[in-house]
Amino acid sequence: ALTSLAVLDITANNTDSMPPGLPALINLKMASNSIMALPDSLEAFKQLHALDLSGNALELLPPCISCLTLLSSLSLQNNLLRGLPDAFGELGAMVQLDLSVNALELLPLCITKLTKLEHLDVSCNALQQLPTAMSELIRLTCLDSSRNQLQFLPPSVAALMGLQRLDLRMNCLRYLPDSFCKLGRLDWLDLSSNHLEYLPLGFGALSSLRHLDLHSNQLALLPLSLGLLSCLEWADLSCNSLKNLPPSVGELGRLEHLRLNSNLFQALPKEMADLTGLRTLFVSCEALRCMPGDAELRVLRHLKNLYVFDQSTPDDMFVTVDDDDDE
Repeated sequence: ALTSLAVLDITANNTDSMPPGLPALINLKMASNSIMALPDSLEAFKQLHALDLSGNALELLPPCISCLTLLSSLSLQNNLLRGLPDAFGELGAMVQLDLSVNALELLPLCITKLTKLEHLDVSCNALQQLPTAMSELIRLTCLDSSRNQLQFLPPSVAALMGLQRLDLRMNCLRYLPDSFCKLGRLDWLDLSSNHLEYLPLGFGALSSLRHLDLHSNQLALLPLSLGLLSCLEWADLSCNSLKNLPPSVGELGRLEHLRLNSNLFQALPKEMADLTGLRTLFVSCEALRCMPGDAELRVLRHLKNLYVFDQSTPDDMFVTVDDDDDE
C-alpha cells in the first residue's frame, strides 16, 4: 500500500528498530528514538538518499552500511559512536555528514575516502587531532570541529582549498601551521576559546574572510598582514593579552563590527580613524582615552553603537551610545 512512499518521518516515536524497507523510499527520518543497533542487512534501504538517525543510542554501525551507495546526507548526531567500520568509506555519494556529539577520539580514516563530501560536522567529540589524509576531502566547503581537544592542525589542511566555513572554537590549539594561510576561500572562521599565542605572519592571505572570531585566546600581538583582510566585516579580538594593534588595522575598509574589550591595551593606533565603515565598537575606556584626540573623534563620528568597558571594576561595566546620524 505504501510502495510509492518517498519520504518517511518517524521522529520521536520511541521506536527501537528500523521500519520495513519500502521500494521508493529516498528520505528516512528516525531522529530521537531508541535505536541501539542497525539490522545486519540494509539491502531494503539501498535506494535511500538521506537518512537521519540523530538522537539515538548507536554505539556501532554494521559493515553492511556500505550498501547505501546512493546516500548523500547522513546524520548520526548525538549517539554513542566510538568509531566507524572501514566499509563506511564506500559511501561514495556522501555530500553531508554529521557525526557531532558522539564519543570519537580519532577521526576514522575511512571518512577521508568520501571525496564528494562538502559538509562535515565532527563537533562535540573527544578528537585530539585531525588526520593528515583530510587533504583528500578537496570538495569540503564547511568543516565544524569545534568543542574537541585538538592540539594542532596538520599542515596538509592547506589542501582543503575549497573550504569556506571553518569552526575550531573550544579546542586546545596553541598555534596554526603556516600552510593554514593557503585557505584563501575561507569566508567564516571561528578560533575562539583556544590557547593561541600568535598567528602566522601570512595570516592576511586569508583575503576572503568576512567573519573572524579570536576571542578568549592568549594572543599578545597580531601580524602586520592583518590589514590585508580586505573583506573583513566582523572581528572579535576580545579576551586576549593584546597591548596594541598593528597600524595596518586602518586598512580594513569594510570592517563594521569590532570587539577589543578585555585586553591590555594602553592605546589604540591613530589609523583606526580610517575605519569609516565601523558601526559597532567594544573597547575599554583606558584604550579609548589614549587615542590621539582628533583620531578618537573621527572614530566615534561614524559609530552606531559604542560599548565602553571599565576594566578597573571587578565586573565589566558598559554604556551604549546609539546614534542614527552618521555625522
